Amino acid sequence: MQTETALDRAKGEILCHYDAFYGEDYDQATALMDAVVTAAQSGSQGALDSARSEFHLHYRALYGDDYTHLTGLLDDLVAAAA
Repeated sequence: MQTETALDRAKGEILCHYDAFYGEDYDQATALMDAVVTAAQSGSQGALDSARSEFHLHYRALYGDDYTHLTGLLDDLVAAAA
């Protein structure tokens, strides 16, 4: 039996948010989350800022300007990746 990690839960929360509000667009979201995780694990604040910005740009292009909940979910993802 595989144990769900904090990182798995954080990713799941973002995908759940996408699905609940915007339909299923998991491929791009998953790639962008992976980039955020990689940047968080690299320890480079510049890389992390860039990866988060890419996620926000994608999100805004598809879904509009309400970043409040997404920002919290990305914060959880970064914390879980650290």
